[in-house]
Amino acid sequence: MVLLNINAIEETPDAQDFTPLPWGWYAASITESAIRTGKESGKDYLNLEFTVTSGDYTSRKVWMVYSLWHDNPDVVGWAKEKLGKLAAALLMPSIEDHEELEGKQVEIKVGLNKKGDTEVKYYRASGNTPPTPESSNGKSKPAWA
Repeated sequence: MVLLNINAIEETPDAQDFTPLPWGWYAASITESAIRTGKESGKDYLNLEFTVTSGDYTSRKVWMVYSLWHDNPDVVGWAKEKLGKLAAALLMPSIEDHEELEGKQVEIKVGLNKKGDTEVKYYRASGNTPPTPESSNGKSKPAWA
């Protein structure tokens, strides 16, 4: 017999919190990338795991699926567009291998998809801050700007 010495009460419940993240920007790291095969479609897809690295939701994870080998060319186009925007945010001219994304820092803006699950909507280079209402000359921007 092997003694594991695990006390489930002492484990942090946040590690398994799957409630959707609130809409907003989060500093994140790409902690895993994998090519997987869809159970129903039998088609391969790229799965990226983003882990929030700061703030109230540190260690929470968001997964994104990029269907690069789908039968529908519109789905493939969407996947390539999203990956292109991720590459631009990472200041990478191209992505040759999905594993080169692992460990990269990026800011992600999350929202909910049609199923009500957290989804990455936008990417931007790590270290960016949201725009302020002040313009460069110190005057407030009009409400429509």
